[in-house]
Amino acid sequence: MSARAVVGRDAELGVMRVFLDQVADGPVALVLSGEAGIGKTVLWQAAVDEFGRRGGRVLLCRGVESEASLSFAALSDLVGEDWEEVARSLPAPRRRALEVALLLAEPDERQLDRLAIGLAVRDVLRDLSGRGPMLVAIDDAQWLDPASAGVLEIALRRQRSERIGLLVTVRAAEGGELPLGLERSVPGERMTVVPVGPLSLGAVHHLLSGRLGLELTRSELARLVDGSGGNPFFALELGRELLRLRARPAAGGGLRVPESLREAVGGRLAQLPEETANVLLLVAAMGR
Repeated sequence: MSARAVVGRDAELGVMRVFLDQVADGPVALVLSGEAGIGKTVLWQAAVDEFGRRGGRVLLCRGVESEASLSFAALSDLVGEDWEEVARSLPAPRRRALEVALLLAEPDERQLDRLAIGLAVRDVLRDLSGRGPMLVAIDDAQWLDPASAGVLEIALRRQRSERIGLLVTVRAAEGGELPLGLERSVPGERMTVVPVGPLSLGAVHHLLSGRLGLELTRSELARLVDGSGGNPFFALELGRELLRLRARPAAGGGLRVPESLREAVGGRLAQLPEETANVLLLVAAMGR
């Protein structure tokens, strides 16, 4: 995802570029916070792509609600691919603990030592960041499994001067703390929280025109933005529904806006064949 494909987020992209520039100077963190569908992941991916183009190493994982109950699922995504590169440098007890957590070794009768795993993760991050600036990118941190989140917090709290950037997206929660204990892991001046808010009227116009080829009058567009709350995912769903119905408001008429994102998506799902809907229902149930 190129930054050019990000619509209406010039200010956020500017903050992200400053953040990426700071990674080489020691631990720094950027948290993108906002409601579902607001565009956090699009910004996150743009930063990941940009850091990769700069030649930096990226460790990433995406939190998934259906895997939140699976111990160390996120940790496996984050460090599993680099395991062979760093395994031999770890002290034996920590290496053994992390191998078991990553399902690379058979467990024994001893209980897994969360501190040993956390310290092993700290050693992995220190080793890899010693070879060059590194980005640890976590999308949808609210869905990290508690086991992974716990050991990552242990590892991150023990950072000192490692060249690591922490890029995290999280669903906004009223009065919620930062994920992974970041407020205790990164100095305040090296921590930035960016609330990702609604798109402007002009940005929604650009989004609908560029993605769907949908052109609306200013009054129609204003009604759609009001109904979607400027949420880009919701705006696109509404736009697709207008195209499907070939709907254009009559003179003096209104633009029918679903009352919620659930209603908009539900309307699209209701159009699916019964056989397809039954399969999706089964998959959704298995995810929980």
